[in-house]
Amino acid sequence: MGKSIQVGNLPAALSDALTVYAQDVIDRINDVGEQSSDKLRRITRATAPRSKRKDSSFYKNIAVKAEDAGNGMKRYIWYVKAPDHRLTHLLVHGHATRNGGRTKANPFLKNALDAVLPEYERAVEEAVKEAGLDVELHLSAEYRIDDYWQKEYAAGHVIPMPGNYVLLENSFAQELIGSEQMMFELRCKGYYPILAHPERYSYYGHNRERYEKMHRTNVKFQLNILSLTGYYGHSVQDTARWLVKQGLVDMIGSDIHHLEHAEIIKDYLRSKDWRKMAEKLDGRIINDSVC
Repeated sequence: MGKSIQVGNLPAALSDALTVYAQDVIDRINDVGEQSSDKLRRITRATAPRSKRKDSSFYKNIAVKAEDAGNGMKRYIWYVKAPDHRLTHLLVHGHATRNGGRTKANPFLKNALDAVLPEYERAVEEAVKEAGLDVELHLSAEYRIDDYWQKEYAAGHVIPMPGNYVLLENSFAQELIGSEQMMFELRCKGYYPILAHPERYSYYGHNRERYEKMHRTNVKFQLNILSLTGYYGHSVQDTARWLVKQGLVDMIGSDIHHLEHAEIIKDYLRSKDWRKMAEKLDGRIINDSVC
């Protein structure tokens, strides 16, 4: 982070952070995304495996599309058009053969990402800094704990946050069997798991001893500040407040998806309830140490 932010200074910090939604910054980031995704398309088309069959079309069907991500932002998606879209996973990870063997995985997509993503990260950081926003940007992800994550994790496809922290999101409907064992294995490999918005998982909220047990094993908890506002309902709000009072909250996240969320948070940060919560959180939040 460019500067340390104390819990009590969150209202001013949030106001500064919203500079990133200025239209000129949005336009610049969209341009960077378009250029980077087009470069990814070109590299993967050039390096994707070719079949010996004359009618092979996999590399020709590699494409990129733009989607509206809200507030003027665009999301660029790399994909393979039908009928070859099912081949991507088999080519990237390899697959079983009839004789019991396995084909060799082809890292063409990973190699292309390794070439494009650092350039993209630097360009976005430059656009934000030119807007006067004093932050450092790092490429990472919030990983949903599911079968796909298990495969990606097993293959070593993890992009941690600085300090080797890994932000994890569980299913809201049902906990994945073995998720705690997986977090233990992450720690054994030198990663530091952070569980995103733990207050929103009802299967933990109805059995709060699970929170304490997990936290004792050095799983960090990142509270969604929207939960304290009651945005997700009274039950989630009650669990969020309990986590704060029990001293189980290590980080605070905004989970801002659009400007309406930002306005709700700004209003809450002016409230008496937030001042009470801030007193409990003071000295415990480690967001600034993740760097």
